[in-house]
Amino acid sequence: MKKKPSPAPEAQLTLNLDRYEQPRLVFEGGALILKAVPQDAPSLPDYFVWHAGHWVAPAYRYPEIKGWLAEQGYTNNAPRYRHQAVRGFRFERLSNESEPKAEHKVAEQRAAYAVNPPPTFTPRPYQLEAIESWKTLGGRGTVVLPTGSGKSMVAMLAIETVRAPTLIIVPQLDLLHQWYENLSNVYGQENIGAYFGEKKDIRAITVTTYSSASQRLEELGNRFYLLICDEVHHLTGTIWQQAARFSIAPKRLALTATYPAEFEDHMLLQELIGPPCYYKTPEEMAGTYLAEYETVRVRVKFTEAEAQEYNELKAFYSPFAQRMWKSFGAKWYNTLMREQNKNKLYRQALLYKARMEQIIENARAKRLALARIMALHQGQSAIIFTETNQAVYELSEQFLLPAITHQTPTAERKAILDGFRAGEFPAIVTARVLNEGVDLPAAKIAIILGGGATSTEYTQRLGRILRRQGGAKAFLYEIIVRDTLEESVSSRRRLSKSVVTLNSGNQTSSAL
Repeated sequence: MKKKPSPAPEAQLTLNLDRYEQPRLVFEGGALILKAVPQDAPSLPDYFVWHAGHWVAPAYRYPEIKGWLAEQGYTNNAPRYRHQAVRGFRFERLSNESEPKAEHKVAEQRAAYAVNPPPTFTPRPYQLEAIESWKTLGGRGTVVLPTGSGKSMVAMLAIETVRAPTLIIVPQLDLLHQWYENLSNVYGQENIGAYFGEKKDIRAITVTTYSSASQRLEELGNRFYLLICDEVHHLTGTIWQQAARFSIAPKRLALTATYPAEFEDHMLLQELIGPPCYYKTPEEMAGTYLAEYETVRVRVKFTEAEAQEYNELKAFYSPFAQRMWKSFGAKWYNTLMREQNKNKLYRQALLYKARMEQIIENARAKRLALARIMALHQGQSAIIFTETNQAVYELSEQFLLPAITHQTPTAERKAILDGFRAGEFPAIVTARVLNEGVDLPAAKIAIILGGGATSTEYTQRLGRILRRQGGAKAFLYEIIVRDTLEESVSSRRRLSKSVVTLNSGNQTSSAL
């Protein structure tokens, strides 16, 4: 066999070591790493810390860092905003004007697209106001709009504004499929990717879940210029916040109907996403873009036997809770939960509380009130919310209604929801899994059996019935037992500013 001649010395591949000694920014493992910059380098941004021989900064600080890189003349190899051209989109390489002109210094080149023909949708005035407010804040901020008001349209307006690869993060697979379908109808299915489970399809506009995004940092963190977080109140979780923390996306839009009230959560979202930039309440939109609605609090009484057992338990628990408050302040219940295995009295208090809640949930008068409300709205679709899955199954059996919990198989859940939309079922019984992420425009009656819902849950459940369908009026009923723990929780929630704002329109209180 004839041996191939070796290449001439001048034709051999040479490694340019100088290139790898140039200061450069790279994205690795969800962080920004500045390489070939010594530890004693002056005037680095405060976001950098020295670690393992390199300067390292959080990925979400990229917008502040890239300007400094340009000033220093350092190479920027962090972003990879590139996607293959697909029918309907035309991708071009656009250099950011603020970056150095020398091509070897510029790695940030984002893909722009032109849709031919352009998407056809007509935004509502408040949606245009929302996107203009977002643009005024530099393309970073949270839009707070009620469920059913078209938050996804605001997202599409942001995509049209930025015209660059976009990652949309949602909390549930049901929401992922809804986003995927809606975006495909506008931009074409070939341009929309889905990233979850075994499906890893990254395209110009990609939809994923908080769980997937927080676990796949290497693959997703530097691929998108615009980050959209739907139901952003979920982002405050310790794990799920990594989806935004480990992304370099310079432009960020968050969407929610229930902006977190806690100061710590507010500050976290402002750091990772930006400040709230637009806000509308259901009251402001009822009767125009949302259905008119009325909230009714139905107060019922225990039977004599129920009242006797409840008051016996309360005689121990109430004084105990007051003593804990005096000793530990507002976080007394956290102490109770944490120390229950070390203190028999703490454990006894929790058992008493659990039994009190069970008596409240199973109160006979609640079931009678539910039956009367359903008879009053016969022929209208209703969603019944409970506090526990056990109550869901009991009501499902008692009233012969389909039930949906987190244990419901996917195929069965889809069949129930499709049947409900088609009018085959008068009502659905659920606990918390339908609080968000499901479009049920036919539902105009929501019945909450219990006043223990948080402000966020209450607002989400109201949102399930606010989509306009003709001129139908929506009703939200909250059935609570007088002089109990849940009445106290309900009263505090209704007095809080956020809930009073949401329900300052039509309110009714009745007793059964």
